[in-house]
Amino acid sequence: MKISNDIIKTKRLILRLPTTDDYKEHFKFQCSLDNFEFVDMKELLHEKEAKDYFKRMESGVNNNKWLFWVIADKCTNEPFGTISVWNINHKKGEYAYTLYPKARGKGYMIEALRAINNFCFNTLGFETLYAWTHEKNEASIKLLKRAEFLYVKTVVEKGHAVKIDFPYAVFKLDNPKFNIFFSK
Repeated sequence: MKISNDIIKTKRLILRLPTTDDYKEHFKFQCSLDNFEFVDMKELLHEKEAKDYFKRMESGVNNNKWLFWVIADKCTNEPFGTISVWNINHKKGEYAYTLYPKARGKGYMIEALRAINNFCFNTLGFETLYAWTHEKNEASIKLLKRAEFLYVKTVVEKGHAVKIDFPYAVFKLDNPKFNIFFSK
């Protein structure tokens, strides 16, 4: 399946590929372990690591491996976080997302998530989208439920960056076009 990383605009946001300076804001976020209570990621020690991360993400987009967007303010272009769909296989994909602390609690992530759901289902023809979140990450679970994702199961995985077990709540959202026989 050919995937495309289109620019997506919502009422308040633009979802776009990273620009040359976006890595700086990402580094500020990822250089503090306080931001990774529920995620298996290491803290970054150098800006070059954030720059390399964005280069890997862009390379994966160019090689048709995943979709990746910076979530930015539509008026100022200020980055608020990132959202991606990866593990793409047979019209299914898995979300990964992060929102920088200054942008939390303003509804930006639900706006971005709904826009990407729409894009994946209606433009790319995905059948199902999944999201894994730490079972204690109440904000993420609330977000997924607001976006109509359904809980599937809990899976415990050994961390790669942080060598502890992570209990992930797995959620899924099916394309509404494939559920017409089950709708009310």
